[in-house]
Parts: sequence; C-alpha cells; structure tokens
Amino acid sequence: AATAFNVKPEVSLYDHSKAVAALAVALWRWHHDRGQTGDATDQLRAMWDRDRQASPEARQAWESEKYLLVQGDFFGIQDFIFAAGGETNRQAAKLLRGRSFYVSLLTECAALKVLEALDLPSTSQILNAAGKFLIVAPNTEATVAKLTEVQGELDRWFLEHTYGQSGIGLAWLPASGREFQQGKDNDFPFSALMKRLFEQLEVAKLMRFNLCGENAPSPVFHSFLDRFNNTKGACDIDGRSPAEVELDHDRNVWVSRLAKDHVDVGKWLAEADRVLITRGDLNHRTLRIPLFGYWISFSGNEEATGKFGKEAESGNLVRAWDFSLPTSGDEPLWNGYARRYINGYIARFGDLGAYDDERYLGLDKPQDKDDPKTLNHLALDDRNRDPDNPKRWCGVEALMTLKGDVDDLGLIFQKGLSRQVKVNGKMGTVPNFTFAKMAALSRQMNAFFAVWLPWACHNNFKNTYTVFAGGDDFFLIGPWHSMIKLAREMRKEFRRYVAENPDIHFSAGLSMTKPGLPIRHLGQLAEEALEKAKKFSKNGARKNAVTCYDQVVSWDIFASLVKSENDLADLVRKVGLSTGYLYDLLRFTEMAAKANNPELEMSDRVKSTIWHSQFAYSTRRLVETKVRSAASREQLERERRRLHEELAAAISGEGIEQHGAAYKIALFTYLYQQRD
Repeated sequence: AATAFNVKPEVSLYDHSKAVAALAVALWRWHHDRGQTGDATDQLRAMWDRDRQASPEARQAWESEKYLLVQGDFFGIQDFIFAAGGETNRQAAKLLRGRSFYVSLLTECAALKVLEALDLPSTSQILNAAGKFLIVAPNTEATVAKLTEVQGELDRWFLEHTYGQSGIGLAWLPASGREFQQGKDNDFPFSALMKRLFEQLEVAKLMRFNLCGENAPSPVFHSFLDRFNNTKGACDIDGRSPAEVELDHDRNVWVSRLAKDHVDVGKWLAEADRVLITRGDLNHRTLRIPLFGYWISFSGNEEATGKFGKEAESGNLVRAWDFSLPTSGDEPLWNGYARRYINGYIARFGDLGAYDDERYLGLDKPQDKDDPKTLNHLALDDRNRDPDNPKRWCGVEALMTLKGDVDDLGLIFQKGLSRQVKVNGKMGTVPNFTFAKMAALSRQMNAFFAVWLPWACHNNFKNTYTVFAGGDDFFLIGPWHSMIKLAREMRKEFRRYVAENPDIHFSAGLSMTKPGLPIRHLGQLAEEALEKAKKFSKNGARKNAVTCYDQVVSWDIFASLVKSENDLADLVRKVGLSTGYLYDLLRFTEMAAKANNPELEMSDRVKSTIWHSQFAYSTRRLVETKVRSAASREQLERERRRLHEELAAAISGEGIEQHGAAYKIALFTYLYQQRD
C-alpha cells in the first residue's frame, strides 16, 4: 500500500493515509511517553536501507513491540436480536430493525470508548463492521490498564442489561514494527501477526466477562427479584426483565427500559436522517439507557433540526452520523456529515387506493402514508386479483425471510490480499496483507449490502423489511414471492459487482412462514435454511447455493428453476393444466429424487423409476381431455402426440428429469400464486 519507494499503489490514497495515520499516532505516542522522539526517526529509517546494514540500536527499534492491536467483537448477536416475549410479535417490525441497529450502536460506542480512554483520534480505528472493530494503540502499561478498565465497564453494562446473554469482548496483542512488513520468501510477518490476533480474539470469547479471573464480577444478580413490580410483572417483550416503562396504556403493556429503547430505535430510524452521540441527554428522541456513558439521539435533516453547533462547541456532541437515503440515483451520498452506511430501508404504506383497501381488508389502516408496514400487511402484498374473477384474490398470505452471507470471507481476504511472485522460476501466491488493503476490502464488501441493497429495495422491491444488512451478511423479510425475485437479483448484481470473480460469492436461505409465527422461530428457520445452503457440495463446487422450500441448489440451477416457473405458467395459460395434474408432478419429483439417490437400496430406487410411466399416463389423460376434436382420427392423434411431447419435454425432460426434487421450487412457486 506504499506510495513511495518505487512501489505501485494498490489501494486508494484515503485507505493508505488512514492506515499510515493510525501507525504514526501509535508509534509517536509510544516514543513520546518515554521521551524518545529525538533519535527514533533516524533509527527507524535506518532499517529501510537497501543493504539492511543497520546498527544494533536501529534493529532494536524495529523489533521492539511498540504497537498494541486492539480488537473488539460482539458475541451473542442472535440471542440479543431474537429475544422474545408475549408482545414481541405485535412489535416485530420495530423490534427487529431496532435491535439490529442497536448492535451497531453498541459496537460503535464500545470502539469510541476505547479511543477516548486511550486518548486516540478516530483515524486510529482501522476497521469497524459486522460487530467487529480494530484499533492501533501504543503498547504501554497505561494502555493495557485502561483497556482492562474499559472491558470491565463493557461487562458491567451487558451483565446489567442483558444478564450475560451477549457482550463485547476485547482482545489485544503487542506487535513490533518488523511485524508490519509484508516479508518475502517464506517469512511473512504481517500475515502471521493477523493470524495470531484473530486467535487471541477466540481466546477472549471463551473468557467472556472474566468470570473465573481476578476481580471477576458476580455471576449472581443481587436484588434482581426486588426490582419487579407485582402490578407490572416481567417485560412483555423480552419476558425476563423487570417491567418499568408503559408501552401501551390501553392494553396495559409494560416493558423494560432496554426493550422500549429497541422499539424507539426501530421507530426513529424510519423517521430520522442522523444519529447523534453525546455526553449528556439532549431530550430529543433520546434513548433512555446511555451506552457506556454515551447518550444516543436521533434527528431529522439539517433543515429540520439544525446543525447542533453549540453542542459541538461545548464538547457535548461526540459524533454525528448521517444515514439518510438519497432521493435519486444521481444524488451524492454526502450531506456535510460523516456517513454511516446503515441499510435503513423499510417498507412503507405510501399512497393507498381502493385496490389496497381490499387487499388489506381486516387489518388496521395506517395513520400516515409514511408509516412502516407491519409484517401482517407485508404477508398480503403478493396477493393479486384473479383477472378472470375480480372478486377473487389469488396467492397465499405468507412471508419469506431471506438470510445470507458471503462464503469463505476469511479465504477471500487471504486471496484478495495476496500477490503473484516468481519462486524458483514458477509463479506462486504469497500474502500481501496491509491495514489499508484490509480496510478497503472490508469497505467494498460492506458497500454492496449497505449501499446498493437499500437502493435496489427503494426502486424495485419496496415491500422489503431490513432486519440487518451490512458487512458481509444480510437478513431481510418480505412478501414470499418478492423475496424469491430479490434473492435472484442480489446474486446477479453481486456477481457483477465482484467483476464475475468465480471465487467470490454468497449463500442464502429462504424460509416461507405465516406472519403470526414467533420472531425467534422465524429467525431460527432462516438460519437453518442458510446452514443447509452452506453445506452444499456438488461436482466439486462448494457453497455458492440457496435453500428454497427446503431444497438446496446452486444459484445457476435456482435461476433456471425460476425460469421454469415462468414456463410452467405459460403452459398453464396455453394448455390449461389442471390442479390435480400439477400436484401429481410434486409426487413425481419425490420419486425421481429417490430413483437417483445412491444412498437408497437398489430395490427402492428401481421401484421409484415407475414415475416415468405414471407421468406418461397422467399426461396422456390430460391431453385427451384437452384435445377432443380434429378433422380426422389421424390428425387427432397427431395433435395429442404433439402436445404430449411438448409437455414431456418441458416438464419431464427439462424439469423433473433434470432437477429431481428441486423442481418443487418451480411447482410450489406457481401453485402458491394460485391459492385463495
């Protein structure tokens, strides 16, 4: 990532400058604390001489562990987001969005706490995405002592408010200047340093809350039961915390302060453009619980709520981030404030007409067109009037959760941060890690899910609800059929985004549910579907797959099956395939899968091959009912034979024969659009 020494730059000047600033600050602070800033520069520069003939003092300067790499990681995210009580489903839309963003807030505030405790500028933070952050600090005893204090403060917050179900762990590792060099031959110091750092974080995860260490916090929550009010009971959202705040007066619903903050975040994200982090309460859309000493508030755009200049001058305003979406594709994202790319897209009602009134018959009407849609409304958005019978609405009332993440992200970083060199006359790959490259690749990966995806939803998939999307993963909820289309579009655009690189791809799980299903169960089903896709392996290809209707297929096959559903719809319109015939096809797909399953007994496989003759029989019967007259008997038979062959080629040959049980994806997608 160097921009001098006859090295060709491989990253943006921004990433290079930010990484250099982080290293420079840590290095200067280490020498400053020892009063050694005078000769240190000459000693460090001496190690860059071409002949490497440096003095022992200069060599010692490079081999001394002057840096401290500090990594943070949020653990227990799933338990945090999907905690459920009796009121969870009613507040599902706000809760999911609110809790997801709250995880980002906690991570940001934890990183901010570390920076301020160590008196470091924001440029010392190299990475912050997907619940993880990385900071470069000076390796001093004071630094380690302060980090220990910060970890204790983080632990106390999570023990008090989440009872240890989630938390943020810190891990730090000393490093010398030499270990930041890329290296050569078989010695790659920076690559080895990063490996040790990630291993150190895994150790920290197993020592969460330091419950077995010195000065460990008590695992017993003293006076916990005394905090409950007999009339308010437990929180109606998380089901375990003392209820303290009234959420709904008419229904006498009481929740914990943390749960109320989650609901408010989900609400204010849909209304605000900026998030403010202050040292004191602004009393303006401000959360009830401060995060590690910081207060979180939400505001509109600058024209609506001003610039908060006085708060900045007084030092009360610590951070101000703009997360608004642009109004057009040509509009710049910069609005004069630091950006945080938060996929804040949610489905809104917009202008409703008589058509929508009938679609949502029986559900509460919105008070304003900008109100977010509930999951019950989203479940109805793929229903449409039957063109032949305007009084009939077609399509199942159902949601589809779409959850996915980039495959083998660690491997992508390794391969993406490498270079080709000639060793013994042959080309080989060696590590080419730098902080700048890590930051650039992380930001580029995040941009697809946090920048492109909300814009795609805004334009073409308006009924999508974002639970979370950013870093390398995403979790979306929407009408079942729209989510299938969105999954296919995401895969197509992501492939284009990575320049058709066959080694960079993501897997996803689609799970179809009813809107009343408990949120925790909904999340579990989506996770199970994703795990099945991650285990996909066929013909040497791994992952890069999608699960839909419990069928796991590669993305290319998925695209083919989506096309097959359209072809099937054309056949139904053209020929008039009966519902009974279509349900017979489902049975044939099962038999075809058994016939080709090498794990079954040979006798069972042979029995299942009868699906060919059963398909031919069912198709023959259908054809005879559709083609009943012709100029002659010979012409009648020719017409029936032609139609039979057409159906056999489209359904049997290109469908069941080729895809087996996976052809259910096409069949179910069509049938679910026809149900009342």
